[in-house]
This record gives sequence, structure tokens and C-alpha cells, in this order.
Amino acid sequence: MFRTALHGEPNRRHRNAAALSLLIRKGSSEKVRHFAMFRLAPRRAKHRNGGALMWHLILAILLLSVAPACFAQKAPYDGSSTQFATFAALYERALANRGVALPDELEDIGYFKGFITGVVASYPLPCMPVVSLKQVWAVVAKHMRENPERWGVQARDLVLESIDRVWGCTNSPAKTNERSR
Repeated sequence: MFRTALHGEPNRRHRNAAALSLLIRKGSSEKVRHFAMFRLAPRRAKHRNGGALMWHLILAILLLSVAPACFAQKAPYDGSSTQFATFAALYERALANRGVALPDELEDIGYFKGFITGVVASYPLPCMPVVSLKQVWAVVAKHMRENPERWGVQARDLVLESIDRVWGCTNSPAKTNERSR
């Protein structure tokens, strides 16, 4: 018997070939020859034309790699408050539609929510009571809609300003220092 170099166990192809040659003889019965031909013989690939299958796979991979370029790409977020205000408008429209948004708007709404969540988590807001993020998102969206003249300010400052107007501290030293600048 033949053995593989790495594992020391008989190689199946050679073992089957040896058994096949022993069983296929003129003296063997028809059933034994049939078993030897169809059970012990190496199996063929399911696709007889393996080259065509390979070309189909290569073509499919190429088409899938080119497909994203066919779709219109959105402009990336540039950090402007104007673009952030459009995200706020999309969020309010989704709320008005009972949480249903178009698939291409989901990324912008997610950015809006994530940005506000990041600002709330990053900046200490000592006087803010425990509220849900949904309430914070709604307050910021309303503030963005009602104050388009403030869209020239950084989006982070608009988020902090809208939170401060609703839940802000009165006579806060940090608030006084920011306004005196």
C-alpha cells in the first residue's frame, strides 16, 4: 500500500486503485465488477467542464467588484452644520412616518443619532437629568429646524446649545465663561 508522506496513513486514491485492479478481472462476478467500477473508482467532478465553471466564477467576482461603482455615491459628511441639519430633517421625517425611512436615508439618520450620542457621551453635562437618547435626538432636531440662522456654527456646538436650552443649568460658571468669550 502507498502511504502519504505527512501522516503515514494510506492514500485513498492509491488504495482504491489497488482494490479496483484486484476486483476487475474476468473471473469476478458482474455485481463485484459493478461495485468496483462505481464505488471504488475515483469520483469525477460534478461539472465535467471545470474550465467553464472557473470562468463563470471569475466573471461573477469581477461583476460583483464593479457593481458598487455603478451606484451613485453620496458625498461624505463634510462636518458642516448645514449638512447636519439635513440629517436632522431626515430624522424628523422618519419620526413623522412612524419610524419608516428610505434605505438611502438610513445612513444619514444613523450619523445624526451617532453624532449626538457621541457629543452627549463626550462632554460633561452636570445639570442634564436622566433622559432617553430619543428625547435628546428630538430636541436637537427641533432646535436645528427652528434656528437655521445658527447653521454656520459647528454641529457639536449646536448640539450642546440645544441641550443647554432645554436642560441647562442656570447661573452655571461654565456657561458664563463660554458667553463672555
